[in-house]
Amino acid sequence: VSPETIRRSMSLLAELEVVEVQESRGIFAISKENAVRYLERHGSRDETRKLLSRMQELTNTKEEINRELYSIMQELVRYGERFTASNPFYTYESIVGESSPTIGQTLGDLSFWQRTQATVIAVRRKGSIILSPGPDFAIEPLDVLILVGDAETRIKVDSLLS
Repeated sequence: VSPETIRRSMSLLAELEVVEVQESRGIFAISKENAVRYLERHGSRDETRKLLSRMQELTNTKEEINRELYSIMQELVRYGERFTASNPFYTYESIVGESSPTIGQTLGDLSFWQRTQATVIAVRRKGSIILSPGPDFAIEPLDVLILVGDAETRIKVDSLLS
């Protein structure tokens, strides 16, 4: 049975108020009476048993998939925790806007570190990367500053560049 057939079947049963389909949660029976009425009108008991059996198989498969997804998510979290532990530095990028008041000024002129406590580790400019720019490095429009700092330094950098 294709997923589209199942979707249409569940949609029909939902219209008849036999089941309720809750996105990302599942399909829930809501009316035994409506289900009985539907069966009396539309199907034999054998066919119903087959459908119920297939629905149970699909539910079991869904639960298996959910367990596997959960296991993979846990593994990803563990990898992330290991990476964070091995690299305690928070790096981020800030783009110098075309109308930034910092254009033409050097990092030293701006007292960049003193005002932001962020360290510029590199600058991406016109397709190339300039590593560890010194205090005489002049800022140009659309420079992408690659920085190390914490969340507070990011706010200070954005404020200085705007």
